[in-house]
Amino acid sequence: KHSVTFILITENNSYESIEDFASLWRIYSHIGFGYTTENQILNHLNINQTIPLPALVVVNDDIYERTELYQPSTSHISKEDIYKWMELRAFPIYKEFNLLNWRTITKNGKMTVIALVDPKGGEQHIKYSQTMQRIACKNKNKFNFGWFNVVEYQRFIYQFRYSHYPACVVYDVPKDIYYANYSNPTEEYEIEQFLEAAKNGTVIARGGGSGPW
Repeated sequence: KHSVTFILITENNSYESIEDFASLWRIYSHIGFGYTTENQILNHLNINQTIPLPALVVVNDDIYERTELYQPSTSHISKEDIYKWMELRAFPIYKEFNLLNWRTITKNGKMTVIALVDPKGGEQHIKYSQTMQRIACKNKNKFNFGWFNVVEYQRFIYQFRYSHYPACVVYDVPKDIYYANYSNPTEEYEIEQFLEAAKNGTVIARGGGSGPW
């Protein structure tokens, strides 16, 4: 099961058409990729509009809007345009950060919200992650979202100077600074207020070192 799946809808089983799309994403094993000639799948995915084929749809972990349709800005569709669209949607909206994906995910210039949780830490950590996923889905266009395992990455997380978890940090990757809220709010509206304050620069900026790694 994949958290992100791209579905190509074609008019026929043209090898060239399928190969052209699939070749873009072979290097990313965490992504699901499939194709179909049955455009009825659009109804199943709750996409109620007539679209030209071939078409590309992504299904992800957005709890409010699970699907998104590739809609080019011009009539000319290039392989490069498709690649960029897929690259921006290649990871779950609320994903687990690690050494391999951090730089890829954060290179888009957006601030990155990092939840610091222990996936085996009990109900408090589970509920916090669920809250962060809801926030991520509502604010996916403003920030990158993800989480670090505080046990596995404690050496790197130490720099954020939290004394207890779960917690979250807003990291400005281009500037290499972060924003922390040491009162550790757990309510959804309180966390969203903190994120907005960080984005507006009304929270104390910290860091300026070598980044998470």
